[in-house]
Amino acid sequence: GEVQHHAARALAHLAWKAGLRSEIVGERGAVAGLARILESGDRESLRYGVLALANLSCETANQQQIAAHESVLPRMVSLLGAEDPETVQYAAGTLANLAFKNTANQDKIASLPNAVEGLSLLLLSSDASTLRHASRAIANLAKGAANREKLSGHWPAVQALARQLGSEDVEVRRSAALALANLARHAACQERLCVECG
Repeated sequence: GEVQHHAARALAHLAWKAGLRSEIVGERGAVAGLARILESGDRESLRYGVLALANLSCETANQQQIAAHESVLPRMVSLLGAEDPETVQYAAGTLANLAFKNTANQDKIASLPNAVEGLSLLLLSSDASTLRHASRAIANLAKGAANREKLSGHWPAVQALARQLGSEDVEVRRSAALALANLARHAACQERLCVECG
């Protein structure tokens, strides 16, 4: 309802400030409250709830606590297929943030049904923001050897990353290059990547 909407919006804006992120996550019930908002049918509340978690997960100290809430990661994965483009971008961004330099979260995310597939599908988008977040998520997931193997099995996604090297958006290019560099550490990918990337 209206209360959830305003709470999610307030948390999204407060979490934009780096100094407040750890305080918010440290508050008893903050992550659980956002997890409840993620189950809301209200499109606006959902968008702000996901944005709040994307902002909060920028703080590496918050990554474990956010990912430890049992419904957050599966819900983020399901939101990769949401109708609202901003919700999709924020969900991919949250997954990217949670996987950043966090092996446990990388493995958790990659093991979820439809996570790799959902992120791979986003690489076919024409939206720069979606490409940025999806590429960054895949780059972070591809740091783990087992995850590289899973990701390399989605060859259309790898081809999409190679095409992004020619993007006009510098962040898209950077994230795609990092993802490809990580994937190239997998022997099965190396020869195919040489052909694909010339």
